[in-house]
Amino acid sequence: MSPLRPWREAAAAAVIIPVLLSLALAACSGQTAEPTPEPTAAPETFPPRELKVLVGAGERTAAVNAFFPQRLRVRAGDTVTWNMNTEGDPHSVIFTDQRPEDDVIPVPGTGGGGDPLYGGAGSQASMLNPKILYPSNPEEGSVEVWRGSGYVNSGIMFPKIQAPPGLPLIDTFSLKFDRPGVYPYVCGMHDFHQGVIVVEPATARDVPEQDEIDRVALKEIEPLKEITDSLYVLQSSDRVLDQEFGPGGTSVYVVAAGMGPPEAELTEFFPGNLTIDKGDTVVWVSSRWHSIVFNPGGPFPPMYTPQEDDVGTVQMIINPLVTLPVRAGQPFVGEGVYSSGLMGYGQRPGGVGYSLTFEVEGVFRYLCPVHPGMAGTITVGDGGA
Repeated sequence: MSPLRPWREAAAAAVIIPVLLSLALAACSGQTAEPTPEPTAAPETFPPRELKVLVGAGERTAAVNAFFPQRLRVRAGDTVTWNMNTEGDPHSVIFTDQRPEDDVIPVPGTGGGGDPLYGGAGSQASMLNPKILYPSNPEEGSVEVWRGSGYVNSGIMFPKIQAPPGLPLIDTFSLKFDRPGVYPYVCGMHDFHQGVIVVEPATARDVPEQDEIDRVALKEIEPLKEITDSLYVLQSSDRVLDQEFGPGGTSVYVVAAGMGPPEAELTEFFPGNLTIDKGDTVVWVSSRWHSIVFNPGGPFPPMYTPQEDDVGTVQMIINPLVTLPVRAGQPFVGEGVYSSGLMGYGQRPGGVGYSLTFEVEGVFRYLCPVHPGMAGTITVGDGGA
C-alpha cells in the first residue's frame, strides 16, 4: 500500500462529508439550492451626434415658413443645429417656459405705453426687441444646453437680402439636449411657426439618423413648395384680379399684396405690373404683414434704421414711414412719399386694405420695404383723352 493512500482518503473525506451534510440538511428542510444568477449586460449607450434641422425654405420671394422636420426625435446627449434655408422671410429659434416675447417693442424713452405696430397710442417709435434680435448666448463657438426651463434664443436669422445694415448675419444655431423629454419651440417672428424636439434616453435604438431626417424634411417641404411654385405662375401672368366700376366712368382695380397661406406665401404683388387710366383707383389688400410705399424721384425708405443705445448696443429702429400711413386719403400726384402703413391681420395701422386714386400720368414703381425684392409698377395712361 502506498504511504500516501491514507492521507488521500482522509482529504477526500474532508471534502465529501461537508457536501453530503449540506445536502442532507437541505433535504430535511425542504429547500433546494438556488443557482448563481448570470451577470446581465448594461444597456448600450450610443455616442452623441450632431443633427440638422432646416429653418424655412424657398428662393427669392417664396416664403415657406416652417421648421423641417417639424418634429424631431433625438437621444440625450445629441446636439441639434438649425440652418437658415430661405430667402423669403426672417426667422428665429426660441425655447422658453416663460411668457412669449413681442418681436416689436416701443423704443425706450419715446413716450412709452403704446406701439404703433399694434395700433396703440403714445409711443411713435418702435424697434425690434433686442431679446429676440440678438442670441441669448453671444459667445461664439459655445453651445447652450436645454433642459426644459429658462430662455434660449438663436437671434433673428435674416435672409441676406433682408439683413439690416450693421447687423451680423446669423445662419445657424446649435443647442444640446442631455435630458429626456418633449420640448416645443417657436419662431419669434411668426407665432404659427412651431416645432418639437423629442429627447429619448441615450440607450434608445429606434431614433432616426440624419439621412432619414433629411428625407422627412424634404417630404414636408414638397407640398408647400408646390403652392409657391403655382403662385409664381399666376403672378408672372400679370393677370388683373378684379376690376370694378368707379365714379364718373373710372375703374377700381384690386391688387393683392402677397398671396398664399402663412406657411407658403409668395411675397409678390398680384399683378406685379398694372396699367390703368388717370382718375382710376387701385386698392391693395393683404392678410399678412406688408406695406405699400411710393416715393417718385426719391429713395425708398428702409424698413430698419440702426441706432446705438447708451451702452453701444445697436438697436434696429423701425421706420415710421413704412409702418404708419403717410398722406392717407390723399390722391396720388406723382411726388413725395405715400405709405399704406403696415397692413395685415390684427390691429395694424394700415388695416387690411389701402387705396390710391391716380391723378397724373406716368410709370410709378412701388415696393414693400418689409420684404426687399417685393416690388410692383402702376402705369397710368391718359384714358384716351
